[in-house]
Amino acid sequence: QPFADLGDVDVEGNDLEAGQAMLGEHVARALGQHDRVIVLGGGHETAWGCDQGLRARYGEAHIAIINLDAHLDLRAPGAAGPSSGTPFNQMRQADPDGFDYLCLGLAAESNTLALFERAEDWGVRMVMDHALIADRTAADAAIAAIAERSDILYLTIDIDLLPHYQAPGVSATAARGVPLSVVEHLVETVMKTADAHGCALPLADIVELSPPHDRDGMTARSAALLVRRLLCG
Repeated sequence: QPFADLGDVDVEGNDLEAGQAMLGEHVARALGQHDRVIVLGGGHETAWGCDQGLRARYGEAHIAIINLDAHLDLRAPGAAGPSSGTPFNQMRQADPDGFDYLCLGLAAESNTLALFERAEDWGVRMVMDHALIADRTAADAAIAAIAERSDILYLTIDIDLLPHYQAPGVSATAARGVPLSVVEHLVETVMKTADAHGCALPLADIVELSPPHDRDGMTARSAALLVRRLLCG
């Protein structure tokens, strides 16, 4: 199958929300032309733009989020506005009744008690990093459950989920992390489970790669392996 590079979304100055809106427009247009679209970030603020694009394209479909991440990213936007830590809070505020979020690979020490309490209040499903390290299939049942009740899956991967030696080029390196082989299993499971349940997986993103901090290009190589699996799987 041929692949196409659809170019960049450039943000002028610090106008994050304008950049997210522009990304949403690009994603919506791309989803009308391609079977699967991969967005490369950038910070995790790209998720809000991706969500806007999905909803513009698929309207009233039930869209569920699977986030592979050490962080919940459910913080409320502050006085300075949204950030890489707020996208899933923004999604929930935009559609409280339809919010359906599964977070895999969470590190307890990387999230506050208040964020865990918010996640519980909002019905967020979680599988911790320790569980996945002990058993790569620990999230398989949760993935099957969310696919079964959804029309569309949006898979978002924060590369800082990986251990520091596989992803040194991120802003918050992980001393423990979830190994790449386990993350590859999760990606493969999401794709196969979506197919098995007749649930579409038209969009995925990989975010939080910081090239200036990426010694030897290791983080980019890890991300490229995941992109290849998403495009060729």
